[in-house]
Amino acid sequence: MQRHPPRRLGLDAVEGEEFAAGTTWGDFQVVGTYDGEVFTVTDAGPYDAATVADGGDREFVTLCPVPAGGWAADDSGRASDEAFGAGATIAQGLPGYVTLWVDYAEDLPPEELDQRAMAGDPVLQIMNVVVTDDVEGTEAAIREAWGGALCVTQREGRTEAELMAIREEADQFIGEKLGLETTWSEGGDVGLAAEVGVVVDPGGAGQAALDARYGSGMVTLYPALRPIESP
Repeated sequence: MQRHPPRRLGLDAVEGEEFAAGTTWGDFQVVGTYDGEVFTVTDAGPYDAATVADGGDREFVTLCPVPAGGWAADDSGRASDEAFGAGATIAQGLPGYVTLWVDYAEDLPPEELDQRAMAGDPVLQIMNVVVTDDVEGTEAAIREAWGGALCVTQREGRTEAELMAIREEADQFIGEKLGLETTWSEGGDVGLAAEVGVVVDPGGAGQAALDARYGSGMVTLYPALRPIESP
């Protein structure tokens, strides 16, 4: 960490804080020293999202090419929310299942999607399913319940069950074996196990250990504190 003469910094050193119900908060970037337990702030400034790695940005888009004539339901009578849920349950029970998400045939803002759905206006949902094998078998199984638009793609790697097992073990490994303090944890991108926030990863040793144990990028660390060079 960069070293400056110590000085006391409060919210008057920054701008953009919010206040409600007796609590003040905001997003800022700070510079200081960390001794393994206490972080001493020596400088503070506005938050710059472009310089901070805090997890992957996932785009839940449809992976299949648009069919000739555009996306349409195969069976509009089985394209309800209930049918979608039933189809999703079938997909999640398949041995090669990795993940599932919903996309929409029209590129509309979330607010408009909600308004149209509440008004009873059908909004074409595209069920996206990723599996490790047997795309045709997956499609056939889901079609027993879901008649709406469907995109099934294959990606080699681990299934959802295997990824969840890695994530569970990694959460314990990071704290007990690597001795790193975690701040948050969530599932990784498609085919990856987890993204985990930690206070600091000295020299990147923790990430190297995770890559060696689970494979490169399978579990990714996002340190809140990063070393910077002194001027």
